[in-house]
Amino acid sequence: MTSNTKQHLFKYGNQEINAETILEILRNFNSDQCDVLYIHSGMQFGMPNLELSRSELLDSLANILYKLNVQTLIMPSYTFSFCNDEVFDIALTRSSMGALNEHLRIKHNWNRSHDPLMSNILFGDKQELIKDIGKNSIGERSTFDLLAKSGLKVKFLFLGPRVHDCFTYMHYLEAMEKVPYRYNYDFEGVVVDGEHQYVDKYSLFIRDEGVEAGGGAKIYENIMIERKLAKYKVLGGGAITVLDIESAQNMYIELLRESPNFYIEEVFNTPFRSKTFKKRKMVAL
Repeated sequence: MTSNTKQHLFKYGNQEINAETILEILRNFNSDQCDVLYIHSGMQFGMPNLELSRSELLDSLANILYKLNVQTLIMPSYTFSFCNDEVFDIALTRSSMGALNEHLRIKHNWNRSHDPLMSNILFGDKQELIKDIGKNSIGERSTFDLLAKSGLKVKFLFLGPRVHDCFTYMHYLEAMEKVPYRYNYDFEGVVVDGEHQYVDKYSLFIRDEGVEAGGGAKIYENIMIERKLAKYKVLGGGAITVLDIESAQNMYIELLRESPNFYIEEVFNTPFRSKTFKKRKMVAL
């Protein structure tokens, strides 16, 4: 796949953003100096170049990632299918995690995990990170758990969105810390794998009824940036941020242990845990 790195991909005001600019930032941030790069993406940089087709734009973004030459790239392709009382078809069920994620899954044939709640797609060598998962989508033997315990050099890249908007690894850390405002709930449903169809059950660490996310995640992100534990640059209407897994984890847990309610809106002191789940259209944990 070839592309003109000088041709702009996005325009924000008078600022034109091309592939070369994005790639230079990623290399300056040492995004390529890792074994695994977990990527959250979005189209926040500005108005897409209308001279490019949707596929050409997404291919240009994909080429930026490939040029990093990282051994393994991972992106979320969550569907929360069982939470929504829907069948999970590994090949056909669309994810709401972004246009680039779906493009890479479908057009570039990135492999997808069989998790009907929080599947991930992967390109590269470490296929076991999506193939050797257990039945807990965000806890033990999830892709995040395998990453945390892999001994590999892992980084998180936010290509467009801010950390506080979509850092799902936070919820894995909440599961490991056994925060009181979440509980494990088992979801059951149908999985379709080609011509094979079967019933399966997966567990998810969901928020208790009435618990809402607060401003803690934004404070966490700001602390990471201020202490230079995150590499961050505004670009157009979005931003590029890179975190390494150790710094991200240590700071998140430090704040959580100082205040167990740091990441939620109100103090959680409910004496009885929820036992049920109201089926709803989930797009985030």
